Amino acid sequence: MSSESKGRPKIAVIGGGAAGFFGAIQIASKGNCEVTLLEKGKQFLSKVKISGGGRCNVTHHCFDPEILSKNYPRGERELRWAFEIFGPEDTIRWYEQRGVLLKTETDGRMFPITDSSETVIQTLMQEAKKNGIKLKMGVEIHSVKPIPDSKFQIKLKNEDTLEFNKILFATGSGRKAWNWLLALGHTISDPVPSLFTFKIVDPRLENLSGLTFEKTECSLTEFGYSQLGSLLVTHWGASGPAILKLSAKGARELFNKEYETTLRIDFVPGIKKDEVRKRVEKEKSFIPPNSFPTRPF
Repeated sequence: MSSESKGRPKIAVIGGGAAGFFGAIQIASKGNCEVTLLEKGKQFLSKVKISGGGRCNVTHHCFDPEILSKNYPRGERELRWAFEIFGPEDTIRWYEQRGVLLKTETDGRMFPITDSSETVIQTLMQEAKKNGIKLKMGVEIHSVKPIPDSKFQIKLKNEDTLEFNKILFATGSGRKAWNWLLALGHTISDPVPSLFTFKIVDPRLENLSGLTFEKTECSLTEFGYSQLGSLLVTHWGASGPAILKLSAKGARELFNKEYETTLRIDFVPGIKKDEVRKRVEKEKSFIPPNSFPTRPF
């Protein structure tokens, strides 16, 4: 051990994706410590490479933490404070300070002006090396356990062991990491599917397949959840932003009910039934009968 690193706390970051790299960079740049990033695969930042069709969707042009957090139905409360601390504006500034300019598309997504994920990958790699982070690929972890002196031991598949003072887990949804965390005394909620389309058997939707309704309110009345947004009618049921967000809100309840429940769709949210009837009668009075069913309401 060199005299420079002796006595410095050793930090391990498990996971070589965007979160792992950014976390490692933040730690290394703010503290007098030795940071090692461990990645099981043969390539760092593999998902960043394919993000946004190879262009890398870096962040979103929404700078209000309250509004931004509402895009995460079950994590809204937890994420709001995180966005308060470090939000899209901070992300934009961080990349600009390192020579990476971002552009905003019509839907709010932000990409590097190069339209290449390699720009982001190289920036993160260079910043990691600049901060002296040790990058290790092909490291397969067998177990993680606490040891005396408030340290942790990471045992590898090849029987080698590594010791660290702190560990940052950035492993995404990998089930193996859950076992490590459970062994360290953490509690993990059982995972359930989320962000899925709905299969619906209803003859009233059969002839609407392929149609998009820009403004609807979809509700799972049994659970008390509702969601405004666009709805796409498919040949199997319903999809679109409103449905996907609703599936996230009711993920656990739907799982417990074996995905058997009632979906209520309001195609004209905010308008009372009497007003809808009046509008329909008014339209029918001067529109040819054959064209009425295809006319936007």
